[in-house]
Amino acid sequence: FSGSTFSAANFTTANTITDSLVISGATGISLGSTLTLGDGVTLSLTNSSLTTTGAVGINGTNDAGDAFSYISLSGSSTLSSQFVAVGLDVTVGNGSSLVLRGTGDPVNSQTEATRVTLLPGGSLTFANATEYIEHIAEIFNASSGNSLATAPGDYSPASGATITAVPEPAAISLGALGLFTLIRRRRA
Repeated sequence: FSGSTFSAANFTTANTITDSLVISGATGISLGSTLTLGDGVTLSLTNSSLTTTGAVGINGTNDAGDAFSYISLSGSSTLSSQFVAVGLDVTVGNGSSLVLRGTGDPVNSQTEATRVTLLPGGSLTFANATEYIEHIAEIFNASSGNSLATAPGDYSPASGATITAVPEPAAISLGALGLFTLIRRRRA
């Protein structure tokens, strides 16, 4: 736990985090009450796992300015939660996963927009295929900027409820071209 006045000792009974918090290399963290992130606050998990228990999730702050609060998952991090709601911007990096166990509205944008952005190799799992279909407009591929609603080909469904962002075809082509050029230069 670093970068915050918030400490590991008070995390399990957390209500609101008012400054950005980095959790690195911590596994098996369990949270039994809903966590609220203040406006502009970032919760970063790096090679860590956090699970909210029961019907508990993570909220941003309901405000007049509709400012986002942020969750960033990187390394091989996992966040398992009933829901993410109220103005959260969640980014799921390569090798990381967001698991939303709730049904009804696990990506809740009713009060303020909430969105999930998947980097290539990042995965998002819903409780069932119905939730997956309900939230397609709130899931974005970082490589293309497209939502699942407008560009379903940017995603690779592993099952009816799990999706993984795939690189944009142009990015793959550019990478292959660069590799070809590098090999050609080495031979010359």
